Amino acid sequence: MPAAARQGNECGGVRDIDSANRDDDKFSAMSDAEPTIRYTMSAGKPVVEIRGDWTVLNLRGVRKKAGRALDAAGAGRAARKVDASGVGRLDTAGALEILLLAGGGPDTEVTTREKRHADLFEVVQKNMGEAMPERHVNWFAHWLDEVGHSTVELYRQAISLCAFFGEILVVFVEACLQPRRFRINVVVRQMYEVWVRALAIVGVLCFLIGVVIAYQGIQQLRQFGAETFAVEAVGISIFRELGVLPRIVALVISLPLLAFWGNIAGLLGGAVACTIYLDFTFAQFFDRLRDTVGIWHFYTGMIKAPVFGLVIATVGCFEGLQVRGSAESVGQLTTKSVVESIFCVIVLDAIFSIIFLLANV
Repeated sequence: MPAAARQGNECGGVRDIDSANRDDDKFSAMSDAEPTIRYTMSAGKPVVEIRGDWTVLNLRGVRKKAGRALDAAGAGRAARKVDASGVGRLDTAGALEILLLAGGGPDTEVTTREKRHADLFEVVQKNMGEAMPERHVNWFAHWLDEVGHSTVELYRQAISLCAFFGEILVVFVEACLQPRRFRINVVVRQMYEVWVRALAIVGVLCFLIGVVIAYQGIQQLRQFGAETFAVEAVGISIFRELGVLPRIVALVISLPLLAFWGNIAGLLGGAVACTIYLDFTFAQFFDRLRDTVGIWHFYTGMIKAPVFGLVIATVGCFEGLQVRGSAESVGQLTTKSVVESIFCVIVLDAIFSIIFLLANV
């Protein structure tokens, strides 16, 4: 007879809710590996009889069984004594589930057959606690909190990037003072990766961009009988802005070369579109381009290219050095470096536009 039932007999008898010996036999005959639970009364107090293996791998559906047993017994959810002398295998997940199903907590009395089970229940009971109450924060306060945290994080990120940029300048000066320490082969290999291998994709992209700009410009300008100005639209857009489009994939040394290649490809795309929609020849397109688009439009793009390349390379190296722990951080910091690079490029592009506007170039 279980310990809880034996104690009940000494106190005046056990009142089993089922009150049938065949149910006891059926309960005892069940598989030892299957977690089982039954609610009884002992000395006027509810007792939970637990048997079987209670490990994390076989707890699926146990709460439904416990609910049915509780309904059959008509017992409440008050704190109960737990008779776990029939438990076979037990882990922390099973011990916690038993205590929760028993409706008890740190003060629940647990009877076990093995000391290791008693020690495990003791550890789980000591670490049981009530869940933190859900905080209901005003949405405006929550928004201010998020803005504040984002602002502080942006400030810290800017300070770290500036510090890293300073370290790069120091290393660059040291390399200039001691040229033997500067590894030219590494620079050449990097140029091959970001320049030579990027020529095809950059050429195709810029060519198609030139076609799109020319086509859209012709369609809009045709309403005013000024479709020939599409040549200027292509030239200025390519030279001043899109010729630095490859900065996303280039470094400081290679970027001006890649930008120049992108300029040529973009102009060719615009020329092809103009020959189709305006009956221009290639010679007419480039003659008009030379006469109407000043050389400073080309210079502005080439001036911005190495600056953007420096910023992108700095951001990429800085975030790459922050990788810690797992491969997941590589993807997260790669995405972060791309976003930060785009943000910095857009801000710098706006600053350059203002400077060039004030300089009237």
